[in-house]
Amino acid sequence: MSSIKTSLLIAILACVSACGRQVVEFKLDGGDGTDAPVDASVDAPIEIRPIVTSTMPASDATGVALTTSPTATFSKPMNAGTLTTTTFTLRQGSTSLVGALTVNTAGTTVTFDPTSDLIAGLVYTATITTGAQDLGGLALAANYTWMFTAAANAFPPTVIATTPAPNATNVSLNVSPTATFSKAMNPTTINATSFTLVQGATPIAGVVTLNSATNTATFNPTVNLTAGLVYTATITTAAQDTGGLALTANHMWTFTAGAAVLPPTVTLTTPGMNAPNVALGVNLTATFSQPMNATTINATTFTLFQGLTQVTGVVTYDALTNTATFNPTLDLTAGLVYTARITTGAQDTNGLALAAPFSWMFTTGTAVVPPTVTVTTPAPGATNVALNVSPTATFSRAMNATTINATTFTLFQGLTPVTGVVTYDALTNTATFNPTVDLTAGTYTATITTGAQDTNGVALAAPFSWMFTTGSAVVPPTVTVTTPAPGATNVALNV
Repeated sequence: MSSIKTSLLIAILACVSACGRQVVEFKLDGGDGTDAPVDASVDAPIEIRPIVTSTMPASDATGVALTTSPTATFSKPMNAGTLTTTTFTLRQGSTSLVGALTVNTAGTTVTFDPTSDLIAGLVYTATITTGAQDLGGLALAANYTWMFTAAANAFPPTVIATTPAPNATNVSLNVSPTATFSKAMNPTTINATSFTLVQGATPIAGVVTLNSATNTATFNPTVNLTAGLVYTATITTAAQDTGGLALTANHMWTFTAGAAVLPPTVTLTTPGMNAPNVALGVNLTATFSQPMNATTINATTFTLFQGLTQVTGVVTYDALTNTATFNPTLDLTAGLVYTARITTGAQDTNGLALAAPFSWMFTTGTAVVPPTVTVTTPAPGATNVALNVSPTATFSRAMNATTINATTFTLFQGLTPVTGVVTYDALTNTATFNPTVDLTAGTYTATITTGAQDTNGVALAAPFSWMFTTGSAVVPPTVTVTTPAPGATNVALNV
C-alpha cells in the first residue's frame, strides 16, 4: 500500500469513528496495479433528538372546535419539567393565550388547555420550542410550529329574556329595562346606541351597562318614566357576541308605565302627636302607608332628640305591619319634651321617599312609682288556713301578664317548692297560685319576685313575701242521730 493511500485510510477511519457505525467502501492497491475493495466498520453511540410526530389539531386544520385543547405527541418520552407554558405556547396573532399544560404518564404527549374558549373564525399558532427536552436532556433540533383555524360562529346571539316582559302593564316608573342574551356579548357593543328606549318618537336618556356574568344588559333611565305611557325598548344588530357575530335582527318590546305612585306617608305614631305623660320606658313606633325598603329604615332616618341632644337607640322594621320601631338604649327622663323624626331618606320598595320629613313631639310623665302588692290571701301570718287554699296577690296597678308566672310567683313549704299553676286576672290586677295538690299541715311562704312588671315595664322595687300556716286535716261532718230512729215502726202520722 502506498503511503498516500495509507494516510487516506487513517483519515477515513477517523471520520467513521467520529460519525458512528458506518460502512465505508474504498480501494486499495492489490499489488498488481489493480484496486481491491475493503470494508471497514467502526462502532460509536448515536444520539437521536426528539421530534414532534403528530399534533391535534393537525397542521392547517380548519373548523376546529372552540373548546379545543391543542396537543403534541413526541417520538420519545420527554422531561415533563421542560414542558411548560414557556416551551409550549398558543397565540392568536401576536396575542398569547393563557392556559395550563398537562403531560401524559408516558411523557410522550403534552396538552395545552386554554383558560377560555377559542374565538370563532380566527387563526391560531401553536409552538413547541427547543426548550422541550427528552429524558436524556436532548432538545428538539428546532422550534416546531403549526397553525389551525377555529370554527366559524354558526349561532348568532339572541335575546332570551327581558324585563319588563313584552306588553307588561302598570310597570314601576323607576324601572330599569334589562335584556338577557343567549351567549357572552362583546361589552363594547352594548351601549346607548345598541340598547335604546323611546316613548313614541322621543328617546329616553339613560346609561347602559352589561353584566358579563349573566349576559344581561341594563338600561338605567336618567329620570323616572311618565305614568300611563307606552315605552319601546330595542336591542339593535349593533350588539355583537365575543366572536363578532351580531343579532340577526333588531329585538324590540313594549311596556306601559303604571299610574303615578304616591310617596309613602306616616299614618300612625306611638306615642301620639303631643302625647303627655308618656312612660319612660316607651318604644317609639311609626307606621307607614305602604311597604318600605327596610335598608332605608335605620338610626339615620329615624331619630329621637331631647332638645339638641340625640337619644341613642336601635331601629327595627316590621315588614308585615309597615312599622318602624325606635328602642331607646336607656329609659327616657321624666317630665321632658322629646322630638321624633322620620327623614326623607326613608323610601318605599319602589324607591320613593317621603315627600318631606315627618316629626312629632311628646312629653314624658313623672318618675314612675314601682308596682306593689296591696292585698294577699291568705293574709300575712294567717293560721288554720284551709289545705285547698289558692294563694292570691293583688297589685297596685295593671301588670304585664307575661311576667306573672310560676317563676315570679312561688310557694314554698320550708325549702320544698310547691308545684302549681299561676294565672293573672287583668280586671282585678290579681295573680293566683293554684297548687297542683292540696297543701299539708304546716307553714308556707309565698313570694312575688322583681321579675313581675307592670304594663310599662316597671318591676317591683323588691321581692314581696308573706307566710301563713295551714290547719290540721279537716274531718268531714257526719250524721249522729236521726228521728225516727233507723228501722222505727208505728211512727206517728204527723211525725
